[in-house]
Amino acid sequence: PKIWAVSRPGSFGAEWRTNLWSGSVAGLRTEFHQPFGDFGHFYATPSLMTRTENFSLFEDNEEVAKYRVRRSIAALEAGYSPVPYWRVRAALVRGRVSGQRLIGDPVEFPTVKSDFAGVRMIADWDTLDNADFPTSGARVSLRYELYNKAAGGEVDSDVARLTGDWV
Repeated sequence: PKIWAVSRPGSFGAEWRTNLWSGSVAGLRTEFHQPFGDFGHFYATPSLMTRTENFSLFEDNEEVAKYRVRRSIAALEAGYSPVPYWRVRAALVRGRVSGQRLIGDPVEFPTVKSDFAGVRMIADWDTLDNADFPTSGARVSLRYELYNKAAGGEVDSDVARLTGDWV
């Protein structure tokens, strides 16, 4: 569960947000959100995040391995929001995912790590009336991620996601 969150407003509409989680999913995320332009429609947001959680692997309903997975990510995002319910954004992303084996055969289940770097492009449309407990509206997000070894990572990958929620 999220146990701590701080949001500190700054000059020119800037905001520094920090979240801390503990429990089965533990981690820390911090970001500095800086709007700019005549009406604040544009923004830049650098962020850092580290998150750790356990994952079990099962075979025939028996746990055969357990990993402690850590994700660490640094990103620099820029975006444009012409109206409150519409936003497009792009981010440069670099990070590492590592899995430390806690339980299991070390030959069959090795400890692994992978560095990644790339670009994210996202378009969001959100008319939900409340972020926590909406009673009307919808939210749709289209996301495309391009990871490339030339950017400094160890993987070449394309990921496309379309998600939607409605009330």
